[in-house]
Amino acid sequence: MFDDSETFQKERPTKLTEVQTESMYSNIADEIINDYRGSNKEGIIKDLKSVWFNDSGFEIAKEMEDGYGTYKFDGDLISFLDDLGFEKRRIISANVKEWVKAHDIKPTLKKGDIITMDRRTGLDTESNIYITGFRIEEGCYLVHNDIDRNGGVVLPYEAVKIKE
Repeated sequence: MFDDSETFQKERPTKLTEVQTESMYSNIADEIINDYRGSNKEGIIKDLKSVWFNDSGFEIAKEMEDGYGTYKFDGDLISFLDDLGFEKRRIISANVKEWVKAHDIKPTLKKGDIITMDRRTGLDTESNIYITGFRIEEGCYLVHNDIDRNGGVVLPYEAVKIKE
């Protein structure tokens, strides 16, 4: 995943490391070349660095079209580009799981506790919000207005406090 100095950081990882970013760009460029008949790996990597991964595949393709790489844009490549944001989130999620394990992060609240949170979630903040479950490996609570719900909005432990 990442080296020890990054594993033992105090805060939850929210970004890719520089090495992970370069590796991700390189892997994506290889996949474009091998599966979608792109060419010029360095150019593709330059183009990838200039796009916003949360855009749609179509928007990303439009941005890359006038870039440095050579592409044959079709529905398959656009579908692949649609998933770029997922790949980045997958790596960050793996980083978080390693961080939770390295720090032995455990929940301090229990299911059914009434909480407050430091994030906007779309839940009704005028009503009680409860811990309804856990994602232990990610260091997250599941929270919802319905105490009997199995699941809910995913929030990191550090964003949740017991209601006083």
